[in-house]
Amino acid sequence: MAYRWKAKWVALLALRCICPTVRQTGESLMYNIMIVDDDALFVTMFINNFPWEEYDFHIACHAETGVRAIQLLQQNTIDLAFIDMCMPGMNGPELILYIHQHFPQTVCVALSNHDDFDFVKESFRAGAMDYVLKHCLNQQEMQRIISAFSEYIKRDARQLPQGAKAK
Repeated sequence: MAYRWKAKWVALLALRCICPTVRQTGESLMYNIMIVDDDALFVTMFINNFPWEEYDFHIACHAETGVRAIQLLQQNTIDLAFIDMCMPGMNGPELILYIHQHFPQTVCVALSNHDDFDFVKESFRAGAMDYVLKHCLNQQEMQRIISAFSEYIKRDARQLPQGAKAK
């Protein structure tokens, strides 16, 4: 019990920030990431095991529930959201659908501990860009996701009306 509390405390301290909009550092833009997961230990490992800033990404904020994620999205600009499929209250596919409908500029990646075809299907139907098993996340997998995100953004920018600006 104490271990879980300690891990949660460490995660909350690490995430004690307000979500900024895309930040400019030097010559590059930083894309904002939100993590939506109720597993504090996973969130801490997710944040610390990848050199986000080397790829122009900033972990902007964390939500433990879908309701909290929606509140953060209403207050901030998030470019990429990693969303757990199994959370209390609103589940991952429901949150992805909500984000897709109300915050179309936010790209969603579904995270799960389960290789469940129904979750995969629901996630893609809701608008997820990708579905990733948590136990398969490593440096190469994150680089693949970031490359896919970059391609997704480029493709999206090509579809903007003439005169509109992409990030």
